[in-house]
Amino acid sequence: MALIALASRDRELVRTVRTSLDRRWHDLVQARSWEVLPRQLRERPVSALLLDLALLPPVGPVAVRALQRGFPGLPLVALARLKDPRTVFELGQQRIRHLIVMDAEASTLELRRSVVRAGERAAPGLVARWLGGLVDPRGLEVVRASLELTHRCWSADRFARSFGLSRPVLSEHLKGMGLPSVGQLMLWGRLLHAGHWLPDPARSGESVARQLEYANGSVFRRALRSHVGCTPTELAEGGGLGRVLRALIRGQDLPVPGEMSASVA
Repeated sequence: MALIALASRDRELVRTVRTSLDRRWHDLVQARSWEVLPRQLRERPVSALLLDLALLPPVGPVAVRALQRGFPGLPLVALARLKDPRTVFELGQQRIRHLIVMDAEASTLELRRSVVRAGERAAPGLVARWLGGLVDPRGLEVVRASLELTHRCWSADRFARSFGLSRPVLSEHLKGMGLPSVGQLMLWGRLLHAGHWLPDPARSGESVARQLEYANGSVFRRALRSHVGCTPTELAEGGGLGRVLRALIRGQDLPVPGEMSASVA
């Protein structure tokens, strides 16, 4: 799922989360206060949020709702250390899909599964679901990795080596599956993230450009105009991730799918 934000000051919880993650694909950035969390989510290429509910301000449910309104495309896993079942029930009414009650017996496997399920609502999971019937499983794995590893800013050669191949050899394999070269696929990863993030009200074209390590907003806008045919504002107002993917696969040896559902069951 790429880069995951953990909002918590609990050292034990941080250790538990680190143990639970698959380090081949997941990296962790920690937000130690509620006040800095929105800035972390805007400025870092975060694909999911693990929220320690002990970090919430006194108006907890209100704060969670406000965060979800600002970042509706960001999957959220809430972590609670609570023994009161009524409180847990009330938190469950806040439209939090994944709520884990942590205790002494809490399993890292449960946390890992919740992170994976939440990841299906992030850009890598959505793209993999949409292309699942169109792309060879081997190619789909590479496409998904191009999104999950975007935050590491690898070169095309380094990315290809992660699959045990040279860049030219991997590019040739991808070409045979109707996909672009390794370098182009890594560009896809950045633009697909942009399509997923830009519709969020708390983000802007400039903040998404910074998240994706573009030199500046002008370079980001040119990339969108060249490859998707729109501005960040136009993408935010209509189409989002689906619009980007349809534009990118146009011209490839792949059928262009219809509308993409933004929800994952």
